[in-house]
Amino acid sequence: GVGGGAWSRKGMKGLAGRGHRFRTVHLFHNDRANKHLRFMFKPLTDTLLGGLGAVGVNASLTIVEAKRCDANCFRRALAPVGRRDVFLWIGNPGGVAVPWAEMRSRGAYNVYYQTEPRDGCHLTERDGVDEVWDYSWHNIEVCRRELEASASRAGAMPAQPLPLRYVPPGASVPNPSAARQRVRVFSAAGMRASTQLDGTDGAGGGQKGRTAGHSSPLNGGGGHGG
Repeated sequence: GVGGGAWSRKGMKGLAGRGHRFRTVHLFHNDRANKHLRFMFKPLTDTLLGGLGAVGVNASLTIVEAKRCDANCFRRALAPVGRRDVFLWIGNPGGVAVPWAEMRSRGAYNVYYQTEPRDGCHLTERDGVDEVWDYSWHNIEVCRRELEASASRAGAMPAQPLPLRYVPPGASVPNPSAARQRVRVFSAAGMRASTQLDGTDGAGGGQKGRTAGHSSPLNGGGGHGG
């Protein structure tokens, strides 16, 4: 079944995958003029940037100021994402509007981080998503059951079920020797870079990941685009 008995627990090193085949993990999320979302998502973006950096994975963060960033601005923000990259969209705000199919056609591997309490799946492979990450076991279990029920009605289980990965925000300890993270912020006025996140030397020793058995660049397998 979806998730089934092939689940495994891994830390951030497992998420990145030894011998990973992707180039860069591009983190994106929307924000409002009041900057509330970047404040709310900061424990998560610190966890992801710090954890990925600790295992030698290149990662970047781009914030899209939704009300001030039109379609052309959004395209410019997405321009760096390409073949053998991981495109990781954080949060429900703007998630449906993301051009998932276009990102996949570029050869990127699409990850959606679901940030709200839900009683079903929000985005799945039908939307062009290759993996779903979540902070909540409840969300993962109800989405898993929904996917299994849908597959059962269709009369066939998928050969490679959609990976649903538990990735909670973890403690991040500032590392004075780490370079400060550069964050790109896009709005109608154009792009500006700000140095606003401290580098971290790990994203919490107890950080755990759980993923269905699936060939993925995040666990050392292949992804779209080779």
